[in-house]
Amino acid sequence: MATLYWKGGTSTDIGVVSNWVTTSGGSTNPANLIGLTNGTDDVIFNYATSGASSSALIDSSTTNVDTNGDGSADSTPNNWKSLTIEYHASLGKTIVLGSSGLLTVAGLEIKKSGTIFA
Repeated sequence: MATLYWKGGTSTDIGVVSNWVTTSGGSTNPANLIGLTNGTDDVIFNYATSGASSSALIDSSTTNVDTNGDGSADSTPNNWKSLTIEYHASLGKTIVLGSSGLLTVAGLEIKKSGTIFA
């Protein structure tokens, strides 16, 4: 039950903890991504955190996280409580749905067009 901000980084993989931070424009990574697999975490994409072109790839064949602590990837982090894409004139592509991409959200707020691609 947290709010996570997409930062991006060395990859577009939503299953990499270092691609997420706990505050807008911040640098502190969350302890884990379990809330992105069970629908309890809110996700925000904004320019202050991710810049203009740091997109996230949602593809169940490549984005898996260890949710039970056994060291193996066992769940795709694609079940979010809510998704907010905040407006900024320079914010570009934020989410790319891969060939096997599926995203489940309970709430959705998109304030900028041209940010989700399939």
